[in-house]
Amino acid sequence: MARSPRAKAPSTPGSTSETAGPTVTPATPAPDPPPRSGPSGHDPRPGFDDPFERFRTHGAEAAEMAVDQLDLARELIVEQVKARPLASAAAAVGVGLFLGLLLAGPRR
Repeated sequence: MARSPRAKAPSTPGSTSETAGPTVTPATPAPDPPPRSGPSGHDPRPGFDDPFERFRTHGAEAAEMAVDQLDLARELIVEQVKARPLASAAAAVGVGLFLGLLLAGPRR
């Protein structure tokens, strides 16, 4: 069986081969970056606040506002159902039928 011209002969430890490439020396490691003193590695200089702290603060505020809005909507719905129970029941049945027809798809 003939070998292709690109195939390398198996090498044994300690032997040299004509097909061996140039010797590669490892690169010198990069110097370590200067240490940062902030708890999360952020820049402690004034005006460079931790960006995650801003996200946590705004996220907590948004969650609190969402809970308040949902509580207000629930109270409004309860008042409307108590004021007009038959109209609320008819609206619920209508929405249920509409969603049922929409999700059922075409009949065959």
